[in-house]
Amino acid sequence: SIAALQQQLADSASAPNTGSTAITAEQPAAVATTSSEDADAMLLQVSDENRLLKEKLRDLSTAEANLQTVQDELTSARQELKKAQAAAETTTEDAHRAADHSKLLEEENVSLNARTEKLLELNQAMQKAATSAKSQENDDD
Repeated sequence: SIAALQQQLADSASAPNTGSTAITAEQPAAVATTSSEDADAMLLQVSDENRLLKEKLRDLSTAEANLQTVQDELTSARQELKKAQAAAETTTEDAHRAADHSKLLEEENVSLNARTEKLLELNQAMQKAATSAKSQENDDD
């Protein structure tokens, strides 16, 4: 746009001076001032946009770092979950083994109780026989 204005100035300067289209000494200065003001405004706008883009880039970098942190925490949590699941499976297996062992012990206890009962019956029978034998011995005397 500055080049176009300069071309316009050059064209106006080379045109014949007819009075109505004549360029006065103040006009190029006014055009140059306007062009400079426009350029300053555009530079300010570009600078503002650049600043905003830098802020957005900084925010994006921060968000990316936060996302990486969250992903790392998620990975860590998944590993902990796997460990907990493995421990739970081991605990479940241990509980099943303990239940099986308890059942075997219970069956063995029932068996021992039955054998103890038979031994008590046999002991009573032996005591009766001993008492009966003693009684006969005493009778024989």
